[in-house]
Amino acid sequence: MSLIRPIAAYVTKPEHVHSVVAPPLGSISPDEWDQYATTNPLSYLQVMRSAIDASGDRDQLLAAGAAKLQELMEADVFTYHPSPVYLVYRLSSPNHTKLGLIADVAVAGYDDGRVLRHEDTLKDVEQHIADHHAAVGASSNPVALAHSNDRRIADLLRRFSDRKPADVTAASPDGLTQSVWVIDDPAEVAVIDEAYEEHQRLYITDGHHRTAAASRLAAAARAADPGLQEDSDSQYVLAALFAEDQVDVRAYNRCVSDLGDLTPDQLVTRIAERFEIEEIDEPEIPHRKGQIGMTVQGRWYRIRVPEALRGENPYDSLDVTILQQHILAPLLGVTDPSTDHRLHFIGSHLGPHALGRSDCAVGFALYPTSIAEVMAVADAHEIMPPKSTWFEPKPRAGLVVRPIES
Repeated sequence: MSLIRPIAAYVTKPEHVHSVVAPPLGSISPDEWDQYATTNPLSYLQVMRSAIDASGDRDQLLAAGAAKLQELMEADVFTYHPSPVYLVYRLSSPNHTKLGLIADVAVAGYDDGRVLRHEDTLKDVEQHIADHHAAVGASSNPVALAHSNDRRIADLLRRFSDRKPADVTAASPDGLTQSVWVIDDPAEVAVIDEAYEEHQRLYITDGHHRTAAASRLAAAARAADPGLQEDSDSQYVLAALFAEDQVDVRAYNRCVSDLGDLTPDQLVTRIAERFEIEEIDEPEIPHRKGQIGMTVQGRWYRIRVPEALRGENPYDSLDVTILQQHILAPLLGVTDPSTDHRLHFIGSHLGPHALGRSDCAVGFALYPTSIAEVMAVADAHEIMPPKSTWFEPKPRAGLVVRPIES
């Protein structure tokens, strides 16, 4: 079984992209759904609602998602490409332009360790997403996967995207533009097949739960039909593949709502027992690995991580791990970052001033974990601390729709 293969898929027609392509998942609150549905009748986000909204009647949401997709099909908003195709995929924003490939990836690769994870998943969320895909009979939010840098692949994707305008371009109000070039010539499909054949190790950057849900669906399909062919659509997951130099990693900063039994001065003293720490005049945005910014009672500090605290394995050498093991747990009592309600995660894109919010007794600003570090942790079959990374690009739903069953 090939790890990567071309897909048969629906691609939204250019004249409908602004109506169909969904905004970021989670951008609509449960209270806003009804109004959103009224003002955006063709948005693919309505198909996705049963995958992301846990507030309504489950069976009704599943049925509504399936009905909405059927409505879109009848509205003729998609072009179907029945022969296997590859989709060269570009995401552009004011800050970056990234080039990758939309393809099918074998779920067997996830099950046998060729598609590697670095995050834990929640079983109920996995099943929630699996139920959605089973009811709708399609997927449209590609899992984002990284692979090692490859000059041949980079040149191929650039050549395909430079030779003509994109077949479809979707510009979103938040500044993200998605572009797709359909590669349907059999000879060119074969060239892409060959180029990606040597990449038998992929890394999940966005979509751990979606990948685990696809594994559940694949197993259920095999159980229902012992004679199922391994190349059945149910045995693959829709994915967007990017070379590691096409992936940006941002940090999630940490905020703890109280200091426990410590005063601010006592916290600084305790940290100084194991780290270099100095008070600074301005908010600290770490500029390199080994620097951590801290704010407490409006004062800012720069913490430097001594090399002696770095473990030998990839997980123990991460700044986020060192912060957890040597400050959050022993000094502030945050022993389980996945369940402690005193700990809050704040995207670094909001800036250091976001750590000064009222429910933040102490805040920590981190330097982003590199994609190489993430890959090393995954290679070691380790799981990173929760909310260690924020990856870009994040593919969006509604531009490409892949049937789950033939």
